[in-house]
Amino acid sequence: MNEQHLFTLFCKNLSMYVSGGSDCQVEFSDRDLWQRLTKVLRLRVGEKLLLFDEHINAAAVILEKTFAKKELLALHIESVNPNQAIKPNITLMPCLLKKDAFEDVVYAAAQMGVNKIIPILSDKVQRSWGEKKERERLFNIMVAACEQSKNFFLPEICEPVKIQDIATQDIKNLNIYFDPAGASFVDLLEKIKATTDKKVATAKKTPDLHISLFFGPEGGLTVPEEKLLAALDFETYALTPTILRAREAVIVGLGGVRSAR
Repeated sequence: MNEQHLFTLFCKNLSMYVSGGSDCQVEFSDRDLWQRLTKVLRLRVGEKLLLFDEHINAAAVILEKTFAKKELLALHIESVNPNQAIKPNITLMPCLLKKDAFEDVVYAAAQMGVNKIIPILSDKVQRSWGEKKERERLFNIMVAACEQSKNFFLPEICEPVKIQDIATQDIKNLNIYFDPAGASFVDLLEKIKATTDKKVATAKKTPDLHISLFFGPEGGLTVPEEKLLAALDFETYALTPTILRAREAVIVGLGGVRSAR
C-alpha cells in the first residue's frame, strides 16, 4: 500500500511502546488515539496507519483486539524508523505576529520541514509572548501539520528573541531577509540549488547548507533594524513585486526555499 495514502497520527509515547523494534506486536492504552482511530477515522482490523512521536515513526497494522476493549490499541509494528529532518536545514525567524497569523506561520513551518522557529520581537510587534499556554497550543498545531504532511520531524520552538539580540543566536551560513526592495527571488533559488548540487557532488568536502529566513512584522522593519540585519550579513530578496501580508510572505518564501533542493 502506498504510504502517501495512509492516515498518520501522533502518539506521544510511541518510542516507549515500540522499544522492541519492528516486526512485533504491541498493546497500550491511549484514550484519545483510540477514539480518533476507531470513532473518527473509523479504521478497521487489518488496516495500516503511520504513527510517530518526537523521535521515531512506525508503520502499523490494526489488530482485532483493538475493538474488543475500549481505549486499548493492539498493533502489529511492521517497521520503525528514526525521524529525519529535511535538508537543507532551515531556521525560521518570523517576527511575532497576531496569534491567528502566527499560528498559520507555525503550521506552515511544520508542514514544510523547518528545523527551528525563533520568534523575533521587533519595534512594530504588537503583542507579548503567551509563554507556556501559547507554546502548548503551537505544539498541537505543529502536530496537526505533521500529521497532514507526513513530515515526522517536529520543529523546535525557541523563546522569543529581541531583534537587537539576533547576533547571539546560531546564525547560519546563508541568512535571508525578504523585502520588496531586494534582489530577485529566482536568484536566491538558483543560489540554493547550486549550493545543494555542489554538496551532492562533493559530499565529503562541503558542509551542510544551513539557512536562516527572517520575516518582518506587519508594517515592516525600522531603518535601524534593517541596518542591523545588513550588518549581520543577511541578504535581501523580494518575493513578489507587490507587498504581501506577513503570514503570506512566510508561506511563499518558505515554500520556494524548501522546493529549491
